[in-house]
Amino acid sequence: MNRHKKLSFTAKKIISVAVISLPFSFFSYMGILTVIRGSKTFDKLNHVQGQVTDVRQIKHKYSTKFKTVYKDVLVLTVDGTSDEFGFMEGNDAYEKLSSFREIGKTAEIYYDGSGKRIEQGVTLHTFDLKIGNYQIVNIADIKRSERVGSILFISGALILLILGIAVIRKKDQPQSNDAIAIDDDE
Repeated sequence: MNRHKKLSFTAKKIISVAVISLPFSFFSYMGILTVIRGSKTFDKLNHVQGQVTDVRQIKHKYSTKFKTVYKDVLVLTVDGTSDEFGFMEGNDAYEKLSSFREIGKTAEIYYDGSGKRIEQGVTLHTFDLKIGNYQIVNIADIKRSERVGSILFISGALILLILGIAVIRKKDQPQSNDAIAIDDDE
């Protein structure tokens, strides 16, 4: 004997919308973040220029659902500011700086001073970095990659929004598996 209750059509709609709303929220949030990062210009960023006084490695700790992960961060200290600038392992700037001898050279940095910081107050929000005549981070490259990310995330959010609207507008159709009986007596 089957005692499972079938969900009503309205309950199925509510569940479908709930399942769609979480990824929609994520894609919308990420789309907004990438639009904001991609709209940064030199006049909206903090600027510092001075000699590189120290380069060191720290471990950045972040937790996933199942484990704790540590990533190396290369940290630059520049004379004339208390801010320190970090570049995460796997980033192009990290690779360029790890083989580059920059202590004593003049650095010019544009960064978002209001961005979130990691361990020891290090900012990862560097938009443009030039040490001597060597361009390490270029704001034009960052804006281009953020623009692509914005398009992808906003497109994903729009697709999910359309899917959610389609689920809500779907007509309540009878879900009967009963076959129509045809009378052969006639």
